[in-house]
Amino acid sequence: MLGTRERSIADMADTPMSRRTYALDLCRAIKTATDNEQPPDMLLMDAICVRLMACADESNIWLAEDLHSEQTGDLYPANGRLWRCNCKLCPDCIARQSSQNRKKLQRALDRQKLWTNEDYYFVTLTQVNPDLSILQTRSLINRAWTLFRKRRYIRRIIAGYVKSEEFTVTPNGVHYHLHLIIRSKFVRYRLFRQLWTESVRQAYEEEQLELNVKTSDKLLWVDIQKTYDIKKAVKEVCKYITKADSWQKIRTSDLFEIIRTSRFPRMFELGGSFAESCEDPQRVLLAPPDLRPILDTEPISDALGHEPAASWRKNLTEYSFFAWTANLQAQIQSTQRARRIDLAKKYPYATFKSLKEWRGTSTLQETAI
Repeated sequence: MLGTRERSIADMADTPMSRRTYALDLCRAIKTATDNEQPPDMLLMDAICVRLMACADESNIWLAEDLHSEQTGDLYPANGRLWRCNCKLCPDCIARQSSQNRKKLQRALDRQKLWTNEDYYFVTLTQVNPDLSILQTRSLINRAWTLFRKRRYIRRIIAGYVKSEEFTVTPNGVHYHLHLIIRSKFVRYRLFRQLWTESVRQAYEEEQLELNVKTSDKLLWVDIQKTYDIKKAVKEVCKYITKADSWQKIRTSDLFEIIRTSRFPRMFELGGSFAESCEDPQRVLLAPPDLRPILDTEPISDALGHEPAASWRKNLTEYSFFAWTANLQAQIQSTQRARRIDLAKKYPYATFKSLKEWRGTSTLQETAI
């Protein structure tokens, strides 16, 4: 029977193991698509797989017991990566970004002081499923959002907001939608839907596309709910852009297009009184309603880590693939050594194991299976 320490490590290891499995499955999907399509930039596809597999390598994943909280002094288990690929397709890197976004949003919420007749609302904005690529579909809905947030009624009632994006792969195509938490006065539901539909329609017309809404009132579906559990709403708005297995279901052309994007567009946005640069959120409400800041997100970025997004891509074109791979391995090993030293200094009494070491322990092997 496993002891308390072993059981906690075994439970904790399930998440990095499942994320590792998703990453390896994705690499197989990319390689299969590359072999079938033979794109001109096959080296880029291979390089993405190399980075994803290095990030998901068992020796790169650490598990730990008895880490201490500086705030409370409590001990807790944790896991992480010594080196990160910082790829939008990586399940673990995306999860880390979601965690960072939750902290940003919580800091913004802590600064808020609701005025009379204000509440928090959780909002979902949808569009139809156009037969376009994921990035084109995303561009349409974000153009609609830009038009929508400039409408006079929206600027009058919404003091601050957070916006995130999500898509699901359905039999009818890619369903791309937006999730928001808004600090707002009472929302007139039908007017809200009408303004959103008009904004989406204008975005479609700008691209010479026709918006065909099949609801009975010809308005796009919008969900607006007053938020009573703000923690639950924060988790919902700061989760993944899509489920990890969705990357294996999308069209090959979409998968290649996303891989070719050196810097993925911003997926998380704070505006108005939620913006990080807004030290005094009340100033937003003191301004005339029509003059409130529409958007203030300059400090916000979804870049993962500090590695320039295009640097490794540039190196890939300057060196042979073998030289590029060797250089990457040297960088990974250097980063891993430095990270181990940092962890040991920060948590001197913690017990660390790599996932490889954990799975190799005979007493825990059966649990891992």
